[in-house]
Amino acid sequence: MNGTPIHSPNVFIADRTDTACYRLQHAFESNAKRIFIVGPNLLSVATTEPLKSKMANFLERDGRRVEILISDLQSRKTVNTWDVALAAGGKWSHREHLKKSTHAFQELRKIHGNRLDVRVAPHVPLSAYVVDPDGEDPILVLTPIIYWGGKSIDRPQVILRRSQCPGAYQYYWSNLYSVAFTILARPIDDKTSSTGAIEKFSGAAGTFFGKLFKAFLPSPKGHP
Repeated sequence: MNGTPIHSPNVFIADRTDTACYRLQHAFESNAKRIFIVGPNLLSVATTEPLKSKMANFLERDGRRVEILISDLQSRKTVNTWDVALAAGGKWSHREHLKKSTHAFQELRKIHGNRLDVRVAPHVPLSAYVVDPDGEDPILVLTPIIYWGGKSIDRPQVILRRSQCPGAYQYYWSNLYSVAFTILARPIDDKTSSTGAIEKFSGAAGTFFGKLFKAFLPSPKGHP
């Protein structure tokens, strides 16, 4: 029955990101062909070892590709929101981390070219990565972010296999990639002004979701 909670052995939860069996560095070491990574700033991927080197090694192998989605530094409201939500006792700033990661990813693009596709969106609400979305059984690792939730390594993870949780997998994959990455985001090297970019994104999103809602929601009485 739709809406009824299901206690499934197919959903795996790791208590901490730094001890999870599906860590991102393991994805870079795997035989995957393509990895899609999402996060508010992903500074650890852009600048921190061993992730930075492991991603570089992954991209040097034939036919490998990494796609990345982070917040748009020009989207002031989003940056301000994450500054509050991700604060850790005032010890660091999301804005500063996003500045560093934006610059670092731009430099990495010069090295890796089209094998590394980095885009920015007005708002990135969580952290996640998908391993081999084109493969037979892709894995999606989801890390929800809560207000004052501590360091990223402390956050629990939810691991979904498409073969075992097709509905949940498809929900996140469709919204994070098909909508956010493909429609709402712009290339990180694009110098579009923040106002123009966000208006463009909002228009695209409104058209997309407007058609979606019209298809699934009943019309009010008296309206076609």
